[in-house]
Amino acid sequence: MQFSETWFYCPVAEGASSALLPDDEAHHARVLRLKPGATVVVTTGEGSVYRAALRDEKGALEVGERIIHEPEPPGLGVGLPLLKGRDTEQPGEAVCE
Repeated sequence: MQFSETWFYCPVAEGASSALLPDDEAHHARVLRLKPGATVVVTTGEGSVYRAALRDEKGALEVGERIIHEPEPPGLGVGLPLLKGRDTEQPGEAVCE
């Protein structure tokens, strides 16, 4: 699932309908020139993710629905230099083991 909204960190109490962004996060919202009413995504840092609306330029939020957010597992890439002959098989076998 991909989100196009801006993400912020904010400690939101379970079941709360409003919250206040920490000072540094509120500063980021001002730098991004987000206006009151802008939709943002808020993470608590403990696994909960909420959709919220900015109420004012000081960082007050109206907390909306909780979003079920399943983080994607990190990808794995393997790079090998150009090798000749059987030399290409041994690293491949070693990676698979």
